[in-house]
Amino acid sequence: MKRRMIRYMLDREISPVEFSELVNFSNENQHITPLQSVHGQSKSKNITFTDTLMIIAVIAVSCFFLLILMM
Repeated sequence: MKRRMIRYMLDREISPVEFSELVNFSNENQHITPLQSVHGQSKSKNITFTDTLMIIAVIAVSCFFLLILMM
């Protein structure tokens, strides 16, 4: 992660002060970054009831459209 941030700083030519502010900002907001769940670094993977309903709804809608296409 730090290597990627340093490479980003070199690519974008960010001053060290701006870079340290970026690092501090990312460290403060580490528990709410959506990238963590993508990389599998999140500690809690709770699937709520609403998430389950949304998954069921997506599957139902896709099956419905497949049924329409088959006709």
